[in-house]
Amino acid sequence: FATDERAMKHLEYRGYNAVDGTNIINDNAKKKEGGEEEEEEKKKTENKLSSKDAEFGRKAWKRLTQAKLKIVEFVLKSGYDTFLTDVDIVAFHNFMPELIKTSEKNLWMRDGQEVNTGFYFMRKKSSNLNLIEAAFQRIKETHGSHYDQKVINAIMKSSQRNFLLTPDYAN
Repeated sequence: FATDERAMKHLEYRGYNAVDGTNIINDNAKKKEGGEEEEEEKKKTENKLSSKDAEFGRKAWKRLTQAKLKIVEFVLKSGYDTFLTDVDIVAFHNFMPELIKTSEKNLWMRDGQEVNTGFYFMRKKSSNLNLIEAAFQRIKETHGSHYDQKVINAIMKSSQRNFLLTPDYAN
């Protein structure tokens, strides 16, 4: 998934099978009836995320982090376990086989006593879809003022916090 147009063009140029996720969190994605379709398309374009939206703490940055949750929800609903990593994570070896066999639970990178939503492995379970649904409900209740990590940590139960081993997976 690419959450900005520049990243999408780069992935296409490199020959990757990529999904354009620039409208992934656009609440206006549903078409309205009658002559409102043009106005709707304009709103969708205005709400697209761009690379400048990645500046930490900005309102658009919060939308970008919320888009990651939408992507994970999409993959889980498609019937797959999901591994998410932010682009600023560096791996020194292929850790996926180890990650997959390590646990039947979700695995999170530690951020102090909280989970880090920039690197995690989530199993395709209904409880995880419930967690994401609760996160979106909290985001709606707070009018989008919180980013994904804050929301997930606020609603997550301690039994759902299964941290990856440190220092192998240091934050």
